[in-house]
Amino acid sequence: MPNISRDLTAFFFVSCLLLSLFFSQEAYAEMKKVSGTSKLLESLITTGATYPDQTRVRFINNLQMYSSADPDWDKAKVFSAYFYINPTRQGDDYNGCLAITHPNGDQTFIKYDGSWQWVLPRDGYRWTAETKGQFTGGTGKFKGIRGTISSKGKGEGPKDLGSEWEIEYEIAPANK
Repeated sequence: MPNISRDLTAFFFVSCLLLSLFFSQEAYAEMKKVSGTSKLLESLITTGATYPDQTRVRFINNLQMYSSADPDWDKAKVFSAYFYINPTRQGDDYNGCLAITHPNGDQTFIKYDGSWQWVLPRDGYRWTAETKGQFTGGTGKFKGIRGTISSKGKGEGPKDLGSEWEIEYEIAPANK
């Protein structure tokens, strides 16, 4: 019997990897730290499927916009694709990838994991989410990027109220 969780994780990992460029093993410069906020521009797809072994999967695609004091990240458009395996709607783990288009047209790509939970004591439908990820590649001035992202988001029912994020990254000197 196929392992749907393993197969979907592999599918999303390969998808993210195909979006990214392989970076070389050159010497890297010092880490740069950037932070900001994001807001949901549009929820593109929310759909689900149940497989023959009764595994349920929920897929979501969103378009967001970053705000940051750093001009390389301010007004960056972020396409997010993520999924839940056997969602309970009581707090779940998720996996996904980001394709970020920076103001100059260059792109960065991230693979991430996260989880969300209800705000307790439960009063309405307030929730929080935490996500952590790693860069898988980049184009243009971000070619050879490596580093991490972490974000904390919040919402009310189906409404995403945005998140605060922090990125630490470095780029091979030849690409600066």
